[in-house]
Formats: sequence, structure tokens, C-alpha cells
Amino acid sequence: AEQYLAELTEEFPTASERILRVQARRLAKMDRLGTYLEGRGEIRHARRGEVYPASALEEKISAAYLTEHARLEAQQREATTLGPQQALARIVAATTDEEDGR
Repeated sequence: AEQYLAELTEEFPTASERILRVQARRLAKMDRLGTYLEGRGEIRHARRGEVYPASALEEKISAAYLTEHARLEAQQREATTLGPQQALARIVAATTDEEDGR
């Protein structure tokens, strides 16, 4: 997760560290689940079409990661378009809104 955090911090320098830590953990979890599923397979019961719970979990984590990644990319584009001061003001406002929503 620490390696992913370093990569994400470089890719999204204006993003909240808290959000990047969550994203890094998601990537690390996907790696572990991928390794597990490569050894075991994804299908529990072929006739019934059942997958192992780890496979379903991997899909949920992937979807959450991709949703947040798209938001971070949009935020980064906005930061480069608006300029540092305006972008920072929007990021602070969004972070404050996220923290207030806890």
C-alpha cells in the first residue's frame, strides 16, 4: 500500500492524502485478491455460475477504486486548468464537505 501511495501522490499531488491512502489500500487488496484467485480460480460451481466470494469482493473494490480514480483525474484536470489558487479553494471546500458528511 505504501508503494501505491507514493505513486498516487505523484499522480495526484493536489488530492487529499486520506483519499489517496484509501485508494492505495484498495490497490493492495486487489493485488492480494488477484493472487489468491489466480491460484484458486474464480468459479466455485460452473453449473450454477457461482463465483468465490473473493471474486465478488474484488469486483466491488475495483468498482470503488475506478469511481474514485475518475473523480481524482477530473479534480487534477481542474487543478491544472483553473490554476493553483482556485483549485486549492475547491479542493479544500470538497474535503470539508466530505469530512462534514461523516
